[in-house]
Amino acid sequence: MLPSSFTPMSFLSSSLFKGRTARLAVGVAAGLGVWAVVLSAAVNYGKTCSPLVVDILFNLRTAPVLHHYLGEPITTGYWINGPINHYKGVADINFRVSGPKDNGRIFVNARRRIGPWYLSEVKLVLDSDPDNPLLLRVA
Repeated sequence: MLPSSFTPMSFLSSSLFKGRTARLAVGVAAGLGVWAVVLSAAVNYGKTCSPLVVDILFNLRTAPVLHHYLGEPITTGYWINGPINHYKGVADINFRVSGPKDNGRIFVNARRRIGPWYLSEVKLVLDSDPDNPLLLRVA
């Protein structure tokens, strides 16, 4: 049985409810944050495993022009920015590259109709000279 002084508003204003609400809000926010980070990492992992990205990374790591500007060894950043749409055959991605001489960002624009991807543009923007992007030769 409820005490005679009980009202719904008195229950909502009690310190017990405020403590639970605060803990619940923090728990929900933390859970959503973890969910967003895991989902973002999973989507990015899918991009890094894409045949397009695997082929680009292999070719860029062995490109003499990158060794000239960045040095050896060339490492790539984990995060791939931009969309890869296999259904429409469109990719417009960019990612970080670094070496002992300099760092930069690679921008790739690729298209595909049927069969393999066609790289329409590959640019290197060096951190030391961001105003002069280098257009890399597309094979």
